[in-house]
Amino acid sequence: MKTITQVIQHDGRSNFTRLYPVSDVHIGHRACDEKAFARYVKQIADDPDGMWVGIGDYVDAINRSDPRFSTFDLPDWALTREALADIVTAQRDRFLELTAPIHDKCLALLAGNHEMTISKYYERDAYGEIVAAIARDKGVEMDTLRLDYTGWMLLKFIRSTGKSSLCRVWMHHGHGGGQLKGAKALKLQRLAWAVDADLIIHGHVHDAVISPGHRACVTDSGVAYVRQVHAMITGSFLTSWVKNGASYAERAMLFPGYVGSPVVELYPWEERTTDDGSAITGFRIPDSIKITV
Repeated sequence: MKTITQVIQHDGRSNFTRLYPVSDVHIGHRACDEKAFARYVKQIADDPDGMWVGIGDYVDAINRSDPRFSTFDLPDWALTREALADIVTAQRDRFLELTAPIHDKCLALLAGNHEMTISKYYERDAYGEIVAAIARDKGVEMDTLRLDYTGWMLLKFIRSTGKSSLCRVWMHHGHGGGQLKGAKALKLQRLAWAVDADLIIHGHVHDAVISPGHRACVTDSGVAYVRQVHAMITGSFLTSWVKNGASYAERAMLFPGYVGSPVVELYPWEERTTDDGSAITGFRIPDSIKITV
């Protein structure tokens, strides 16, 4: 597990930051909704307060010698001789082309199980290649963005006055599944108990679930209050059905997934005061994080 720190400059107390998760895009699969993903990228690019984090499975990364491979799962652009000769490269290049307008807004990148599988069995670090390209475009070192499968991102907000606020974000690509939202919400609740973070994010299950938890806290002066821990599952850009074919979700008879992703709004300068006048500031207070679908 790694920890990276990102500094975000704010001018005043009214500033906030939107955090856009990019998860489970599966570029290279026929069911990938590239038009919806392009709209999402444009939303990030056009948002002056927007930044993004990658949660993994950017590309489908299933090559021709993989038992899961089927030409029926490939989009038309991947059926050319050049693309079929090196499927992962074609998918990597297409993902980087689609995300090029927002490379400078990237804060962190996780690996997904599809990138990890191609690395484990085929000695191809597609994830590392994606991180390297985005880091190069942003003008930073790879290690400032690379988290691998799970890790911490510390968001340090600094105002022109020198005042700072810290948001602790724990991210994991995700594991397991289950069709019903109840199982997914319970997993988020357990994570909120187990991980002392302000915001918890994971993907993988191609659904959007938000499950805030609560922790009993006490100020230095002994006044009790309740802190909300925000936990979310990102969506996906892999649709549940494809025209004139059958996606994995159709063949496995899965319920329809969520196309898109919830968006997080971070308010680092909100303040609360307890009954005795003790100030509770930063992200250790309720309502300083808002998640919208």
